[in-house]
Amino acid sequence: MRDSERTERGLGPFTGRQLTVVIVALAAMFAIPTAALAAGGAFTNDSATVPAVQATNSNAKGVGVQGTGKKYGVFSNGPLGVAAGKPLSCSGCVGGGALATDARNLSNAYTSTGQVTLSDQGEVQVTSVHVPAGNYIVNWSGEFWASASGGTVDCYVYVRPGGDAVDLLETILVGGPGLVRGTAASIDAIKKIPAGTVSMHCFTSVDGATAVGRLTLEKVGTITP
Repeated sequence: MRDSERTERGLGPFTGRQLTVVIVALAAMFAIPTAALAAGGAFTNDSATVPAVQATNSNAKGVGVQGTGKKYGVFSNGPLGVAAGKPLSCSGCVGGGALATDARNLSNAYTSTGQVTLSDQGEVQVTSVHVPAGNYIVNWSGEFWASASGGTVDCYVYVRPGGDAVDLLETILVGGPGLVRGTAASIDAIKKIPAGTVSMHCFTSVDGATAVGRLTLEKVGTITP
């Protein structure tokens, strides 16, 4: 039998050659959106509860979303949210005002609180915390009260042994009659704090005033000016 008279093998009404053409066409059709997605994707949504993009990695050491880019690995055109109770792991540039107050409970934060009775004869250490060397966001706050008609309380922090006090604030005690109160708070980004004890100190013009202080140091990577 001559080649021209042979019957080509195929599937149903299609010859082998026709099936090959169909398969190639389908592969090209499905490859187009795949290639476009690889080049760049845009995801939009209008929901208060459903995210536009959601990724889950159930592995104990898995990463949910990872990005690599020459300018930004991941870019957020809006507030960066961190779920309650979850730490923010940061080794990049974080300025003193980069974190919201509610986000300052970090896995690399060192916090202490204390309550003391102040004397008008000199400064008193309210609280202290031991930290490793590094760059820190230093945050202290205090609440003060006294049985008096008025007065002041001054507080500050020592971050280096034998160094100067930093973040000095004076609080005027007001209220009465017979009881005056005041509050103060400070936050600052300080580079190259050595390993050791960082402490909060206060002194007052009212002997017997009570001070309750909270001192938090959050270790960060690079502090920008």
